[in-house]
Amino acid sequence: MMKLKFRIILAVFLILGLIYVVNKIRKRELDLKYAITWILLSIVILIIVAVPGLLNWMTMALGIYDAMNMVFFLGFIFCILIIFSLTIALSRQADRIRELTQQVALSEYDTLHEKEDAVAKDAGKDKKQE
Repeated sequence: MMKLKFRIILAVFLILGLIYVVNKIRKRELDLKYAITWILLSIVILIIVAVPGLLNWMTMALGIYDAMNMVFFLGFIFCILIIFSLTIALSRQADRIRELTQQVALSEYDTLHEKEDAVAKDAGKDKKQE
């Protein structure tokens, strides 16, 4: 069991962290879709801190030997969720980069052909004038 003083300190840090994340979202320095995981994690830890027996109940309900093992298990699950969400974001970014690269290449191709056509027209005019 955590002592009350430690639970209060932990709750204060969690609330300060939530305020920091919300301010980053408000200032548009952090997208909401990336911050949701951190917000949910802070809320879950805050609930576990606020209800002292909850972690022990979860430990017994899942059949885990010790509460510390439960903490490590939850940390592992959280890391997997973060890695998965970052993988999704990376895949989306790769698709966007590919599409943008194709658009730039087509645009440059069109510009090059327009310049070639203009040069050919100018060359044709010069030959007619001679």
